[in-house]
Amino acid sequence: MLDLSRVNFYLKLSRPIIWIIILPYYLFPLGGRLDLLATWRFWLGLLYFTFPVSIMMFGINDMADTDVDKYNPRKAHDYFGNQASKSDLFGLWKVIMISNMIPLGIMSIITADWIFYSGYFIVALSLNILYNLKPFAFARKAPWDLPFTPVGFLILVTLACHLNQVPLPKAGPCLFYVSSTLTNHMIAELLDIDCDTLGDKRTTAVVIGKAYTCAFIGALIVVQLLILTPLCNIFKAMLHCGGDASILVSYISQSFFRGQAACQSWEGSRSFLLSMYARYTAKFSFVVYAFAKGILA
Repeated sequence: MLDLSRVNFYLKLSRPIIWIIILPYYLFPLGGRLDLLATWRFWLGLLYFTFPVSIMMFGINDMADTDVDKYNPRKAHDYFGNQASKSDLFGLWKVIMISNMIPLGIMSIITADWIFYSGYFIVALSLNILYNLKPFAFARKAPWDLPFTPVGFLILVTLACHLNQVPLPKAGPCLFYVSSTLTNHMIAELLDIDCDTLGDKRTTAVVIGKAYTCAFIGALIVVQLLILTPLCNIFKAMLHCGGDASILVSYISQSFFRGQAACQSWEGSRSFLLSMYARYTAKFSFVVYAFAKGILA
């Protein structure tokens, strides 16, 4: 019998609200190909980029971070996972394997290409293990935490292109993918910096501190703006970058000017919710535009 409480538990682990950050890297390289909307390949890939990709990424992360997440009020919110114990996570490996192998198996059978999809799964799983789990745990060994997210998303972009039989993106879009995923990664590290410090998790943000992390994120946003402007126009580029900037400005205001205590739940505050909605609205609008026009393909 299906245990709905466990289904809800695993769904929360996959961070559905962050799917909107992951799905663009499926849609960006397919931009300008609206004909793909009429194909099974497109919709199968889109579904794969929701729960299966996310449960592998965030599920393995939660298995590795039970010692840190107990300090993290962000994990107490429904949209950012769970403060799960090791016993709560029993059976998670089975969920990760089944949720990934079924859609990848369907892709392999229908395309008659077992080698690519098997290779993708091995590489993606290996990256997540190297990043999160001991004895490797590069997530805790700054600055080696930085390259994993961009590399992982470039692999996802390769999967999207291969499945939908479109060429790989040009250099400009790839540079944007790297800078934008690194921005997302550093924003996540910034939000967790106080709690990671308490849990002795040495991320890049913990090592360089709040001020330099904010400056680094600001520089990455400028890099995105410089890459995007020649590909579309300054106003569309500012729409995307403004979403990231809204989170950064809200964090700086809350942390540096309002005396927020370590690990206080800023994520439950009104300023965070407003900046989060502004960020996601801006990103959604930009993703629709980029997919329709093909500027990042």
